[in-house]
Amino acid sequence: MRPRDDHGSFWARLFQCVTAESADEAIRAEPGLDAETAHAVWSAHRAAAEQAESRLEARARDLEGLQAFGRSLAEARGVSDVLERTAVSLQVLADADAVAIASALPERSGVDVHVARALAPEDLRKLREAVALGFVPLDPDDASTRTLPTFDRFQGPRASLSETDIIVN
Repeated sequence: MRPRDDHGSFWARLFQCVTAESADEAIRAEPGLDAETAHAVWSAHRAAAEQAESRLEARARDLEGLQAFGRSLAEARGVSDVLERTAVSLQVLADADAVAIASALPERSGVDVHVARALAPEDLRKLREAVALGFVPLDPDDASTRTLPTFDRFQGPRASLSETDIIVN
């Protein structure tokens, strides 16, 4: 039996094609096929494979970020170190413009805002209030803002925050 006589091996060969050109070439080489249908099947398979690869890459990035987070916490020397390293790791994992942490500890109570991008003073206030709400009393005089290692001073200010831009966990 020739490979062309076995439709199972044709589909295996077709699904190994990574470009539309190579898929079209494989389809043209197979006699008796509806080229349009075969191309549609290949396109759907390719889209599903790319989506699966994208999810896998995102999971691998998250896992790498969580491992780096765990290592950095293990190296922390005190509470302020833990909070700082947590903010850095969360910003990288979430690709956030800012991270705010509310803490109610004997040595430190309040909200610290860590920015990776410039925020308007009104947005900093909104973020601090949202994070403090229900966790810690907010001291308006203690507006601690720190820049993260990813801060880019050449990047313009972020567009104004909406209520859906702030996630509190």
